[in-house]
Amino acid sequence: MNSQSIIDSVQFLENKISTVSLEAKGVYIQGGSPEIKNSVLKNNYYGITLYASNSLVEDSRFESSTIGVNMPDVSGVFSNITIKNDIFSGNPTGILLSETGTGTASNITIIQNVISNSFSLGILLLQ
Repeated sequence: MNSQSIIDSVQFLENKISTVSLEAKGVYIQGGSPEIKNSVLKNNYYGITLYASNSLVEDSRFESSTIGVNMPDVSGVFSNITIKNDIFSGNPTGILLSETGTGTASNITIIQNVISNSFSLGILLLQ
């Protein structure tokens, strides 16, 4: 998806099969200013992989995925991203923000979420 799309009240389930397991995602976002709201992402390798600024993830459930919300470093700029009022349950990592290469992140808001039963890390911020 590369747009100002709105995904509202959609279920993304069981997206784990791919020729390369790291490619399997419930939602893959590159560019634009998307909103994902009121949705369920369950048993995916990655719930959402986000390569976009000006994004909103709100009022959604992330269950039993390897990573709920994945924001990997792509040598770009992540800014104005809000993750709000979501539930992360049974994911080894709830939220991953990786700023380890030449990319930069600013104005990332993670607020009023519930992260429970993570096997590894609730939130992982790498710099």
